[in-house]
Amino acid sequence: MNLSDVSHTAINTLICRATQDENDKTGFKDSVSVLSLNNLIDSDSEIDKKTLLKWKKMIAGAGSGDAKRLVWRVRTIDGIVNDYISKKSIVYGHQYCMRI
Repeated sequence: MNLSDVSHTAINTLICRATQDENDKTGFKDSVSVLSLNNLIDSDSEIDKKTLLKWKKMIAGAGSGDAKRLVWRVRTIDGIVNDYISKKSIVYGHQYCMRI
């Protein structure tokens, strides 16, 4: 899999979110990440599928503590971004005509 650093980080974040959703003990739900990861795995070549499944297994196993911390950090950032966008859309009147 030939990925840039940004793509690699995005895929790892997606895998973390999906594995945390699949773990009932975390209380974290993100069905979109599970669906996105499954679609990504299904659409890649056989070698890439094996790589993605290997990453998922590592993150769900030994890296689960790191995954949990990453997901909570990303959730915090999501909340900050959502608050910012909602405030800007209220000020400028339309969510698609936002001025930054």
